[in-house]
Amino acid sequence: MHNLTAKEQSLIEMMARSDEHARKGFDLILTRSDFPKFMDVLIDRDFFAPDRNPGPVPATTEGHVHIPYWKALDYLLACARFAGVNADLHLADQIMVILREVTARSTPGASRENYYTFRRFAEILGLLPLVSVKLSDISLVRVWLTTRFDRSLVVGALNEGALPQFLASDEPSDWKKAVQVVACCTAIRWAPTGLPTHPEEPSTAADEYWLNALIDRHASALGHRIGSEAARVFSDRVGEVFGRGQRAKWGHVFRITVEEDPQNDDAYSAENCVVNGLRDVLLAWCDADAKAARPFVGSLLASPNEMVRRIGIFVLGQRWADLSPLYTDSVSPGLFQSGHLHELYGLLRDRFEAFSDGDKAATIDAIGSLPKPDDTDNTRYELLQRQWLNALAGTSYEPAAQWLEDLSAKHGPERQHPDYLSYAETRLGHGRSQYTAQQLVAFANEGAIVQALSAFVPKDAWEGPTVDALVAELERAVQAAPAIFAEIVSDFLKAPEEYRHGVIHGFLKIWQSPNENDPPADWERVWRR
Repeated sequence: MHNLTAKEQSLIEMMARSDEHARKGFDLILTRSDFPKFMDVLIDRDFFAPDRNPGPVPATTEGHVHIPYWKALDYLLACARFAGVNADLHLADQIMVILREVTARSTPGASRENYYTFRRFAEILGLLPLVSVKLSDISLVRVWLTTRFDRSLVVGALNEGALPQFLASDEPSDWKKAVQVVACCTAIRWAPTGLPTHPEEPSTAADEYWLNALIDRHASALGHRIGSEAARVFSDRVGEVFGRGQRAKWGHVFRITVEEDPQNDDAYSAENCVVNGLRDVLLAWCDADAKAARPFVGSLLASPNEMVRRIGIFVLGQRWADLSPLYTDSVSPGLFQSGHLHELYGLLRDRFEAFSDGDKAATIDAIGSLPKPDDTDNTRYELLQRQWLNALAGTSYEPAAQWLEDLSAKHGPERQHPDYLSYAETRLGHGRSQYTAQQLVAFANEGAIVQALSAFVPKDAWEGPTVDALVAELERAVQAAPAIFAEIVSDFLKAPEEYRHGVIHGFLKIWQSPNENDPPADWERVWRR
């Protein structure tokens, strides 16, 4: 039996008695330094047969299942590591045959579906000699990611093992394997929501959290190694996600900016993954070979998909030195669409001074030739033009500077965040205070605090100082200088009610925490006053 000793043959016979005996046998084999020598006989005795891979079994809780762990996986993992370190191609090929056969019998809904097995297989893929993993073998990942149970284990293993191994190789064939792994992980699935406003939602085959980690770690390497194929995968994904339903009409709602921005909603995880992936791959590809990347970015600018165009505009602005001819080919009134606002505004703001005279003139002509809808009055039309011109604020180009000056004089200052179609802002607390606690103590010393407080009139409850913030500072001032306020507390009878409450509350805090402050000596006198 394959050069095994009688004792070793007895161990194999013992393992064949039951699953429990097999588990103990694998543990014993793995204690030996020569464990790979058992592979042939274990294969011959069907210890790696697909029907040995345990499937879900009913759990004690009704409606739940338990996924048993297949002990043979530990042996396969150890052999894969041995094969990789020692370049044992025969052993590696044997392992790959097992992976293919078991996976083929473990399709979604099959009785042998086991996410532990899929996770180990994903780890093994990153341990074997690269030549043993064929490009066609990457299709196994699609099955591993269709489990009804946990998909995150597979993506984590690929992220740590197979992908960095493929990308570290000097062989372009291995880079193609990396791209195919990413293609499997980013495959888009659509699920019904039951809502009339957006009847379906996209998700990725890989768990979105781990997919984001994978993209963050490997997108730049993909761009440097095999930018064309990686960019094509991600552009297809962006086109699919933002090519149907509301995402095709209002892409900026689901992804507000191409760059990382707090305005982007983490809830739209599939949208964020594919946009981040295409953006980072393209930037890295431009750094590695801008000449090769330029036609592809140009094709994005001409895409019928708005989000794809936005990514193209963003990359053009970020890699202007290498891609600037693409702007000359694209500038027209049609480029100045509302959906392009954030990315095109940023490009104009950051790069306009570097434009050629021809591009500057073409930009001003395009803004001056924006189509005017029949129902738009002249004021709204000029405000639209001023919004684009505002990106050129501070320019030395006279026609733009003069036009912006004329429109600003006519219509007043531009709104906040003019480069966003929508901008959400959340604040906590009372906002800013007109005066600090130290300033209020100084007013109290001068006998002018009531006048200062009474004269304050808030003008902007959102941006400007607020009464609530001023009351909070007044409480701190009382705590900082209680003796001073004890002498002038009667003056607050003439102050607005909220400030009277602030003084009382300030003394109350001192009284409740006497060890933390320097309270007045005579509390009876203070409270009476």
